[in-house]
Amino acid sequence: MTDHYFSKNPTSKTQYGRLQVRLRGNEFEILTASGLFSWKELDLGTAVLVENMIIDDFDDVLDLGCGYGIIGIVAATLTNGKVLQSDVNSRAVNVTKKNIKELAIENAEARQSDGFENIEESFNTILLNPPYSAGLETVWKLIDGAKEHLYSGGTLQLVGRHNKGGQRTEEYMLETFGNCEVLARESGFRVYMSRKER
Repeated sequence: MTDHYFSKNPTSKTQYGRLQVRLRGNEFEILTASGLFSWKELDLGTAVLVENMIIDDFDDVLDLGCGYGIIGIVAATLTNGKVLQSDVNSRAVNVTKKNIKELAIENAEARQSDGFENIEESFNTILLNPPYSAGLETVWKLIDGAKEHLYSGGTLQLVGRHNKGGQRTEEYMLETFGNCEVLARESGFRVYMSRKER
């Protein structure tokens, strides 16, 4: 069976790499590994989400499907709250833990979880670059779970290509939350945000 970035326990040999990225005005050197999403270069959708995500000073944040952890690591520099980074993939969690340690991020932790299976906490903000290649049903489950794990007034912010699943995702977010706004349009990507109203 072929490993995917959403495999629970990848069996392929791990190759490590490093990325130098500039996001939100700061430089980050990030450890990456083979078998993780976009491990050789920062995914443009991820960059668009990070540059446009709205994080308040004391938000508790979930980086859902964290990969090697860049979204949550940047989020942790923007909030004094706690940041949880979760992924179904054990390799992703291990690499994210190493990045948290190397970058001395004190308000973040990484945890293996298939969707919300191992997550009981609630959050002010949930960030997601959805695993579209795992299928839209998987994406819908993550959106449903996000609503259950947001405080009242909390937001789900995710990125998608409008013509490749993004439009349907926007419609599903509107159906699920009763609201959805577009925070950014950039390079074919859009950042969508829904707020839990009660």
